[in-house]
Amino acid sequence: MIEIESTRNIQGKISIEKRYYISSLSANARQIANAVQQHWGIENKLHWVLDVCFNDDQSRIRKGNAPRNIAIIKKTVLNLMQVIKPLYPRISLKRMRKLAGWDDEFLHSVLLAEF
Repeated sequence: MIEIESTRNIQGKISIEKRYYISSLSANARQIANAVQQHWGIENKLHWVLDVCFNDDQSRIRKGNAPRNIAIIKKTVLNLMQVIKPLYPRISLKRMRKLAGWDDEFLHSVLLAEF
């Protein structure tokens, strides 16, 4: 069990938050802190990209299995676009998504991306 206590000071208002984790890492505080930081860095980066490329925060899909299904589709498309991104270094992911909707040949190259 790991307990991490975070203290934030925003404009003089101090807040303390405790978060708990279960890990198989040895009791090395630096290694554990690094693992937690990397985890949240990945989460935040993914959320930001989904919001910018797919307007994820504006989604109104909320019933049944639809939110989970759409999330899987968006993440799959994002992974495919990131695979071919090196071939198009000057085109943003958001623009690549639009281009896939306009150009069938580009869409075909995205769908045939190899991992």
